[in-house]
Amino acid sequence: MSVFRWIEPPVRRRRRERLHAEQPGAEGDRSAPFELAEQYRNSGRLIEAAAYYEKAVCFDCGLSDAWIGLVDSLVRLGKIREADKAVERALALYRLTRPFYALKALVLLHTGHENEALRYSDISIEQDEAGWYPWFVRGEVLLSCTPGLVRTENARYCFERSINLAERQWDVCLWVGLVLLVAKHAAVGAAYLAESAHLNPLNAFTWVKLGDAFRTMRFFDQAKFYYEQALDVDPGCEPARRGLAEAASSRSRISYMIDVRAARSRWAGRFGVQRNRKAMTE
Repeated sequence: MSVFRWIEPPVRRRRRERLHAEQPGAEGDRSAPFELAEQYRNSGRLIEAAAYYEKAVCFDCGLSDAWIGLVDSLVRLGKIREADKAVERALALYRLTRPFYALKALVLLHTGHENEALRYSDISIEQDEAGWYPWFVRGEVLLSCTPGLVRTENARYCFERSINLAERQWDVCLWVGLVLLVAKHAAVGAAYLAESAHLNPLNAFTWVKLGDAFRTMRFFDQAKFYYEQALDVDPGCEPARRGLAEAASSRSRISYMIDVRAARSRWAGRFGVQRNRKAMTE
């Protein structure tokens, strides 16, 4: 099961079958599948994104960004076998394309072959024209492969380099934040998600993930604020509604779990607070 399973709920088969019919012009415009795939991916709808990335590479097998989106989405969905097949197809066609070695590293990492993943990642970044994606994967690999504080520092260096190399930085910040959330670095992940929201405040999925990050850290009031921001952007956003309800419920549980009067009584009885206070007033 994918560690990214919380990104989106399962999509009903009938809905997926209607998906293409709902998008007029997808057949006629060769760039439409890739653009739709990008929109779906950055809204957390990875099943639809993978379907349209597949269409995009069928229309133009030389579109490296479509291969990247396809394989990365399949990995996040936990479809590692399909992702590996797609990587082998890409490498068979374009053996010298550096980002495709990063894709292979990602697949190996998510199958537990960390040393092999590191080796493929080395290949992907050994030339200056590697681009943003190899450095993004490099950060994820280092986050899993290297121990201690050095791991986080080295990974963040790679993530920062990836963001700086990207033409569109907000979505890279978004996915860096998601990777850090999965790796249980909620505070650092929230910082990248906040940067993504600053660069593009109209993406509801970013606000939802910010809410998730703060709910993980048990800052429920802040989480509620971010879920409300997501609903301002997209009033029909169900993940935001669920998150808002869960944050409110968690906050309520904390408040009624503590009986303030009983706590004061225990404190006074144990430490003699009342007696000390009385002595001070005499």
